[in-house]
Amino acid sequence: MQAWGRPPVWRTLKGGTAIPLARFVLGWSLFFAACAYGAEAPKAGGFLLKEGDLLAFCGDSITAGGLYPRYVEAYLRACAPVPGLRIMNVGRSGEQARHFPPLMDGLLAAKPTVATICYGMNSSRSAKVLGEGSAQTEASALRAIVEKLKAAGCTRIVVASPGCVDSTHFALAQSKPADPAAAEATNKNLALMGTAAEMVAREHQLIYCDIHHPMMDAMAKAKAKHGTAFAFAGGPGDGVHPGGAGHLVMAWALLKALGCDGAIGTIALDLKTGKAEAGAGHAVLSAAAGQIDLESTRYPFCFLGKPEDAKSPRSVSDLIAFNAELNRLILKVSGAAGKRFTVTWGAATAEFDGAALEQGVNLAEAFPENPFCAPFGKLLFSMEERATCERALRMDHKGSAAMQARLDKALAGLVPAPVKHTIKVAEAGK
Repeated sequence: MQAWGRPPVWRTLKGGTAIPLARFVLGWSLFFAACAYGAEAPKAGGFLLKEGDLLAFCGDSITAGGLYPRYVEAYLRACAPVPGLRIMNVGRSGEQARHFPPLMDGLLAAKPTVATICYGMNSSRSAKVLGEGSAQTEASALRAIVEKLKAAGCTRIVVASPGCVDSTHFALAQSKPADPAAAEATNKNLALMGTAAEMVAREHQLIYCDIHHPMMDAMAKAKAKHGTAFAFAGGPGDGVHPGGAGHLVMAWALLKALGCDGAIGTIALDLKTGKAEAGAGHAVLSAAAGQIDLESTRYPFCFLGKPEDAKSPRSVSDLIAFNAELNRLILKVSGAAGKRFTVTWGAATAEFDGAALEQGVNLAEAFPENPFCAPFGKLLFSMEERATCERALRMDHKGSAAMQARLDKALAGLVPAPVKHTIKVAEAGK
């Protein structure tokens, strides 16, 4: 993660739509200010990123922790790769939006071309619902950040709402017990801050990304599925910093805001001829008798970990539309109608109706365990290693050749390796 007052860390990558007008009105002054700039913030129109961009993540400790930025980076490395894209995480623990403008010189010197802004958590925690003045203060701080970025030439900006706090585990201080009433008030405050962020996005004709409401919806579904103790947005003594479950929802919202279309690829098999074709990022090595051997340089996003663990993105992957909207690796089989078939991909097998195969099935959704999971896990591990080594070289291990060698190994692991895999399609019962 980036530490202010130190040289920026540049990370090179080789080779959602806007949300409707907020669901409540802050007060007449904010309402009329919003109306002056149109009914809603601009919608994501096409992919926001270009070759050679420098994408900066700006935010508080939830950003600095690096998990949702890591998921976004993994997606942009492996699933929708952007040649020459560089990434900076300039999140800072404890930060509010008003703290950031005086500290932006290091970021601006790096000349970012795209930025995401996600603040509000540290100005929302309270046992009472905040008023319009708090939202106006937040809007002013966000406006200052946007104006400094634009003045430095960064005009592609996503202004995001903050997320949510955990309805079960949130406490106003680590030494205090969980306080559901304070959680309710704080979540209302976070929605208020989201409205302020949306207003600033409208003012400057930028993309607004609603993270708060998707997280609230996913949290309710996750607690209904896994139990109220499920730590969607942080566990006991915290209730603020989410694990993989909450960060996946944040990444989902931001990737859509960046304009990712979710098309990972299409693989087509003709049962009559035995021939197969594949789209960009996937090469057919051989095809015969319902078996397709492929080599892919474009990965589906993989949800790793235990399906019941809040630290794992897999625990909520079926509760949000990540696969449908961002993770479509489609298998189409012609000549399959009227029968049932088994599809084996790697070590897993699933059964499908032939009509569904004719229309196309999403392998990424149907096979959470697939041949890409291990290399995707290595990619995420390399990102974690990079952050660990960079931090060590800045602090306790300055000039350490051993730590530098460890960092070099981690950086080498950031280049997704081509994956060879096999798909087998056979009539069920034969």
